[in-house]
Amino acid sequence: MNRIKPAKVSLRTRKTASGMPSYFVDYYDPKTNKRVRRSVGYDKKKAELRKSEIEWKLFRGEPGDVPQALREADFQMFFERYLDHCIKSRSLQSVRKDNGRHQTVRTFFLEEKAISSLNEITPGVVQELQAEYLADHSRKSWNSLLGILKTMLNRAVEWGVIDVNPISSIKPLKLDRKFHYFEGSEVKMILEAAEETLKTAIMILLHTGIRRSELWNLRWRDVNLTTRVITVKSHTEFSTKSRKIRSIPITGDLYKHLISLEKESAYVCRPYEHIHTLRKNFVKLLVRLGLQGTLHDLRHTFASHLTMSGVPIPVISELLGHSDIKTTMIYAHLSPGIHRAEIEKLKFK
Repeated sequence: MNRIKPAKVSLRTRKTASGMPSYFVDYYDPKTNKRVRRSVGYDKKKAELRKSEIEWKLFRGEPGDVPQALREADFQMFFERYLDHCIKSRSLQSVRKDNGRHQTVRTFFLEEKAISSLNEITPGVVQELQAEYLADHSRKSWNSLLGILKTMLNRAVEWGVIDVNPISSIKPLKLDRKFHYFEGSEVKMILEAAEETLKTAIMILLHTGIRRSELWNLRWRDVNLTTRVITVKSHTEFSTKSRKIRSIPITGDLYKHLISLEKESAYVCRPYEHIHTLRKNFVKLLVRLGLQGTLHDLRHTFASHLTMSGVPIPVISELLGHSDIKTTMIYAHLSPGIHRAEIEKLKFK
C-alpha cells in the first residue's frame, strides 16, 4: 500500500495592527491539492507545536485540515487579525465609526470575561453583554453592536477559524419606530431664524433628505445646477451607508439658494470645523425658538412631508437611500387620505 507523501508545512509570521507578530501555517493539502493557511497564535513555541501536529496528521494520511484543538482559536489573536483586516479593507471613516464598539467588545470579552477562545463565546455570554450594555445604551445602539459581533464571527467562519457562528440565531431587538418631524410653520420659523452659515445646511437637508454625513461630504462637483440634480456617492474620503449612488432632484427653492452661494471650497456645506458643531448649533437654534428636535429630524421632515403629499413610498425609499423599503414604511401612516383615494377605485362589476 502506497502511503500518501506528506505535505511540507511552513510556519510563517505576519505583523498585526498592534505590532505583535502573528504565526500561521502554510501548506498544500495532498488530497485536495488546495492551499491551506491557518492562524496558529502569537506564541512561537505553541505555533511550532501546532505545526508539528499538522505535519503528523498529514503524515498519517488524515484529511489535511487543522486539528480541532487548533480551531479553538485564541480570541485575542483573532481579534487583532480582524482589526487589521478592517483597517486594510474598509474606509478610514468606517473604521473610526466602529472603533468605540470594537473597544466595547475588547473590554467585555477579553478583560471582564477573560475569554481566551472563540469557542467560549456563547448565546448566554452575549445575552450577559446585552443586559449590561442596555443599562447605559439604547436598543438601537445594541443592535449595531450585535451586528458587529455577528460580522466578526462570520469572518471567523470564512477564515476557517470556527465551524459555525454561535450567535447567528440571536435576533436584534425590536425598536420603537417613533420619529419626530417639523410642521410647515416650524420649518418657516427655523429658516427665518437661522444664521447664514447654518441656513445652507438646513436647506439642503430639508429639500434632499440626505444624511448628515452625506451633507458634510457633499462636493460641488456632485451638484449639477444645469440639470438640477445632486448625486450622492462615495469618494476617497467618504463612503455612503449603502455604498450605492443615488440622484436627488434639486427643488426650485433649493436651486435659488445654491446659486446664491460662493464656492469657497470643494465642499458645499462645511460651515464649521466639525460636523458635531453643526449639530450642536442647530439644537441651540431650536432651544432659542422653543422647539425640540435634532438635525436628523430634518431628514424625517423631508420624508414625512413627501408622504403627506402623496409621493409613493418606493420613490421616497429611493430618495432616502434605504436598502430595505421596510425602513421607509414608518412614514406610511402619514398618508391615510391617499389610501382612501386608492381604495375608492375598487369596483365590483
